[in-house]
Amino acid sequence: MGGYGSTRWGNHRRKALIEEATRLDISFLVHESGLRPGSDKHSRLVWMRDGHVRNSMRIGLCAQERTGVLRMSYIALGWGGDRLDIDDSIELVTTVPHFGGLRWWFRCPECGRRVTKLYMPYWALHFRCRLCHGLVYESSQNSRHDEHPLNRWLRRGCRRLG
Repeated sequence: MGGYGSTRWGNHRRKALIEEATRLDISFLVHESGLRPGSDKHSRLVWMRDGHVRNSMRIGLCAQERTGVLRMSYIALGWGGDRLDIDDSIELVTTVPHFGGLRWWFRCPECGRRVTKLYMPYWALHFRCRLCHGLVYESSQNSRHDEHPLNRWLRRGCRRLG
C-alpha cells in the first residue's frame, strides 16, 4: 500500500470559483429596478472587469402578487466559438419576513432551490445556483501551506494572546 506515485499530490484540478463567474443578484435587481408586485420593468445589465465589458444582457422583470419572472436575453459563446442567442426565464418567488414586507428569491431552474444569487461560469450557457455549477469560494481552495509564513506566525500569535 502506498507505493511510488500512489498519491495524488499535485495532480488535482482546481474547482471553478464563484469569484470568476458572472453573478446575478436578486437584491441588486430589486433595489435598482424597484421590483414591486404588479410591476413590469425592462432594462439592460452590464458586467465590467478592468474597464472592459465582460457580459451584457437585456432583462425583463414581471412581478405578480407573490411571484414573478425574470426574462433574460443574451449572447453566449458555444464550444466551437459560435455565438448563441440565449433567451432564458427564471422564476421569482417571495417570502414574508417576520418584520413585514417581501423578500424576493430566484428559483434555480435546474434544482429548484430558493437562492439570492445565480451564477454563470465562463464555460456555461445558463445561470444556475452555485451548487448546480459546482462552484466554490476561493478561500475554500486555499490551504495553510499556501499561506505566507509571516501571516501564519501572526495568526498563531493572535490565537495565543486572545
